[in-house]
Amino acid sequence: HFGVFMVEISVGFPAYNAADYLDEAISSIINQSFRDLEIICVDDGSTDSTLEVLQSYASKDDRIQVYHQENQGTGGAINTGLSKAKGKYIYVMDADDILDLNALDDLYNIMEEKDLDFVIFKAINYDEGTGKYYEHDYFTMPKLQKCVGDSVFDWRDIGDNIFYICVTSWSKLYKHELIKENNIQMPSNVIYEDNIFFWQILFNSSKIYFYDKFLYTRRVHSSSIVHSCNERSVDTIKITDLIIQTFIDYGNFED
Repeated sequence: HFGVFMVEISVGFPAYNAADYLDEAISSIINQSFRDLEIICVDDGSTDSTLEVLQSYASKDDRIQVYHQENQGTGGAINTGLSKAKGKYIYVMDADDILDLNALDDLYNIMEEKDLDFVIFKAINYDEGTGKYYEHDYFTMPKLQKCVGDSVFDWRDIGDNIFYICVTSWSKLYKHELIKENNIQMPSNVIYEDNIFFWQILFNSSKIYFYDKFLYTRRVHSSSIVHSCNERSVDTIKITDLIIQTFIDYGNFED
């Protein structure tokens, strides 16, 4: 078994040129009602004041650690955070979003009570341009909800509904042991990196729960990585190949 955990939850906080949003994002972690956290901030080679902002937070809160590395993309930054993490559970936050202040409390209690591999929850979108909040099926997962209801489920029992689970890492709280024991990591230097992480975790899990609550605000702005279409969009091809390979590696491709 993976050794003794030092804290209950490790929060991975990868940040790249996020200075404009950092205050709101990091405040939503620092001010969680759940206090037994370590917050592992990884500055992924930012060219703005991201690193300085993170360091100033770290000087005021001893739960915060700050690491700086050459740019490796979100996946590489998350891997660095995972390599430092000592928590029983893992949460990964995006540096421009907002986590509900009771989220980790709720999720921790569910994980403990139901002895889960991971718990999934919903996110609401916030359009920065219009100032409006809106729901999207990808982040509310109505098909999954209808299928599993309030029960703890095994992915093998829900058929094609596995394809209706949002893959983003920030919509889950994970059991750290599961990630460690199976040496699960993100691919570096590609976008959509959370797809591979998700499928590896899913195929190693048997106790999953869908918590039918909005606990996260996903900021949508024109500059966000996912919406900028450029040569990196070709990563969809790379990632699709990696996803297919992951299904093959775990013997689930034919199904």
